[in-house]
Amino acid sequence: MGEVYRARDTRLGRLAAIKLISPAQDVDARARLLQEAFSAAILSHPHICTVYDVGEEQGCVFVVMEHVEGSRSTRSFLVMGSQSSSSSATGSRSQTPSGTHMTAASSIVT
Repeated sequence: MGEVYRARDTRLGRLAAIKLISPAQDVDARARLLQEAFSAAILSHPHICTVYDVGEEQGCVFVVMEHVEGSRSTRSFLVMGSQSSSSSATGSRSQTPSGTHMTAASSIVT
């Protein structure tokens, strides 16, 4: 959903990720992005990105969030997943329940 760009916050000197939904995309996608941002903004957990800002500019809905460095994209991880070591895959999966538990406890995910 949308496009994600790596950016630099020049005022605070940090990297950030900017997720955009263009005006050409459907209203539901725009609403989902805003809901995702509002949900993540109320949580504080090591396995959930911190939301820095949300808004709309020239018809594009955007969310500015914590940049998390990774060695490869999610798509390549899924494609290469069967070829990667089982310990690497297990390590990634072991972090997921912690963040999911946090969202469930906050009544965001039931």
